[in-house]
Amino acid sequence: MPEALRSTIWQKIDDLNSYDAGLQRNFSVIFDVTGKPTISAPPARFAGPAPLIAGLSRVDDLILLVIARMQIDENAGLVEWEKMKAEPSLQGVPLQELLDSLEILEQHYFIKVGKVLGAPLSHVVLADLGFLKFAEAYVDDYQGTVNQIAAPLVNEELAVRVNKPVPFVDFVLNLMESNGYIKVSKSLGGRSHVWEVSASLRRALQSV
Repeated sequence: MPEALRSTIWQKIDDLNSYDAGLQRNFSVIFDVTGKPTISAPPARFAGPAPLIAGLSRVDDLILLVIARMQIDENAGLVEWEKMKAEPSLQGVPLQELLDSLEILEQHYFIKVGKVLGAPLSHVVLADLGFLKFAEAYVDDYQGTVNQIAAPLVNEELAVRVNKPVPFVDFVLNLMESNGYIKVSKSLGGRSHVWEVSASLRRALQSV
């Protein structure tokens, strides 16, 4: 068959007195019209923006975002399972898919999961690494906020406040301690006390 005719659609007309169906098919091909029903929109968990945290699916990313915001904004040391399940943004996520995502997040050391008999789990806790991934992806000028938190430590002006919730500051302090920049002790009430600041942190802040 000649190359020019390979993409040609041949429509046979059996009855020259009734060729409406054949003519309609030709029109459909020419104008790219189909009689098939339109595909409905995908579930919200698949239709949102691509995940901002590398290695996570949209659902994983969404769940980590929900856990971080609940724990930080509500000044809670943990996020209760029943309360997290009731979060409006997670209502379209099937239970098994939600549990699978929590398992993945725990494998990445982004969260810690509390177990209990008679239920899939009791609570989840945002880990320091999970906070770091959340903050780098979703918090505007995160590094600037870290510098704001660090500067008063170096200047011994611990009363200086930054415009962030207390749990947010605590997570930053935990990360700074993990990196060897400071040493922190915690009181029974959960308040953090910085008692040593490294020379490397002082030098780093001099160039900010």
